[in-house]
Amino acid sequence: MLNPLASDEQVRCTPSRRDGVSVEAEDAICAHACQRIQQAGVILRLPQAAMATAQVLFRRFWFVASIQRFDVRTVSEGALLLACKLVEVPHSFREMHLVFDYLHGRRADDARDAVLTAEMQVLKRLGFHVHVELPYALMINYLQTMGILHATVASKQAPIRVQCVQVAWNYLSDALQTPVYCLFPVHTIACASIYLLTLENAWYEALALPMEPRPWWELFDTTRPELRAVGSHVMHLYATSEAVPQ
Repeated sequence: MLNPLASDEQVRCTPSRRDGVSVEAEDAICAHACQRIQQAGVILRLPQAAMATAQVLFRRFWFVASIQRFDVRTVSEGALLLACKLVEVPHSFREMHLVFDYLHGRRADDARDAVLTAEMQVLKRLGFHVHVELPYALMINYLQTMGILHATVASKQAPIRVQCVQVAWNYLSDALQTPVYCLFPVHTIACASIYLLTLENAWYEALALPMEPRPWWELFDTTRPELRAVGSHVMHLYATSEAVPQ
C-alpha cells in the first residue's frame, strides 16, 4: 500500500497559510513539534517505527487543518498516541503525557480528553488513511542491491560502509521534521538518503556507486531532480535549526 501524498493544491496553499501563517513559521512550528515527538519517543523507549509514524501523521494533518485552529502540542501528543496503536506498542497515556509536560516545561491539566479528541481529529481529517510506509528497510535493501554492504570484514572499506548506513538512517530520521514524507513516495526518500551521502567527500569514494551505463538511482525508478528536491528540504532543515547529520 502506498503512502497518501499531499496534492499540488494542498502544497501550494495549506490551511495554515490561508489563515495567515507564513511558510517559514509553519515549517518551524512543525519541525519543532516533530523534534518533541522524537524526544518523547526516546524517553519512552518506543521503537523508531512508532516515532516516525507519529511524525508522518502529524505532518499530514497540517495539510488538511490549520495551526490557527488546533493546539500543536495536543495534536503531536495525539499523533504519537495513535502511532503507538498502529505499530502495536500501546503505551500508558499518563506516562506519555508526563513526558510531554517535561519536554514543554509546563503542565497541561485536564488534557486527557483534549488529546483523545486530537487523536480522533487526526483520524477523521485524514479520512482514516493512516497507513505509513517507512523507508529505512528500503534504504538498506538498495545499498545491498548495489553491493555496498557486501564488503568483506578484511576490507579497509568495510567499517566505513557500515557507518554510511547509520548516516543515511539519520538523514531519513531528520527528514521526518520536513514535509518530504507527505510529498514524495517512500522509494524516492530512501534513494535521497543515499544520494545525500554521495555529496559528502568522506563517503563518495567509499561508496563508489555506479554511474555507468546509467546512474544508480534510475535502477530504483527515481530521477535526479527528485533526489535534489528531497535533499534541499533536509539541507534547509540543517541550515535553519540545530539538527545536523551525525
